[in-house]
Amino acid sequence: MQLHLPLETPQPVVAVHRRLRQAFGRRPEAPRLDPASQLIHGMLSVRTRGETSRKVFLRLRQRFPEWQGLEQASFETMWELIGEITLAEKYALHIPRAVQNIISLRGAFDLGFLRDWPVDSALQWLERLPGVGVKIAAATLNFSTLQKRVLVVDTHHLRIARRLKFVGPLASIEEASSLLERQLPADWDAGAFEEHHWLMKRLGQSFCTARGPACGQCPLRDLCAYSTVRSLKHTMP
Repeated sequence: MQLHLPLETPQPVVAVHRRLRQAFGRRPEAPRLDPASQLIHGMLSVRTRGETSRKVFLRLRQRFPEWQGLEQASFETMWELIGEITLAEKYALHIPRAVQNIISLRGAFDLGFLRDWPVDSALQWLERLPGVGVKIAAATLNFSTLQKRVLVVDTHHLRIARRLKFVGPLASIEEASSLLERQLPADWDAGAFEEHHWLMKRLGQSFCTARGPACGQCPLRDLCAYSTVRSLKHTMP
C-alpha cells in the first residue's frame, strides 16, 4: 500500500515571500555601493522617495569625490546639497558628524573592516553613529558590498508585518527587525533577505498602503487577517 505523506506546510513568512515573488517577480540586479557610501545613501533615504534620495546622493558625491572633505562640510553647504530630502535639517548635521566619527575611530572613512565582524556587533557599532538607527545600519550591512545576512525593515515592511500579525500592533521598527529576522528560514542568505525586503516594500507601495489599502486586489488577501476584517466591515449591513 502506498502512503501519501502530507506536504510540509511552509512557514508563514515563506508563504508570503513566495506569493509576493509570483506577483512582483524577482528583485532586479543593481550595482552595490561600498558600505561607507551605502551609509550616506541610507541617511539620505529616510522618509524620502527613492528617486529623490538617489538624485541627492549623486549631487553630494559629485561635490565630494570619494567623500574627501565631507567631514568638514558646513551646515549651509550640506543644506544646499541635500535640502530636497525629508529630514534635510537633521542630516545636514548628522552626515558630516558621522563621517568625522568614523575617521576619528578608524583613521579613514571606510567601513570595510565590518566585513569580518559578527552582524550584531556591526549593527551596534553603526548605531552609535550620529543619525544612524537600526534601518540605516542594517541597510549598510545588507545592501552594500558587505552583503551581510541582516533584514532591513522600513515603514512599509513594518505596516505589513503588523497587519499580517507577524509582530504586535505597537511594535517599533527596532522590535520588529529582531522579531521578523527570527522568523526567516535558516538557509536564506543575504540576497534572500534583501529580496524579502524589496518584495515587502513593493507590496506596501502598491497595495498595502497606509491609507486606503487595496485589500481586494492584494496578492496576500487570503493570508491576511487585516484584509479579512476590512472585507467583513464592508459587507456588514
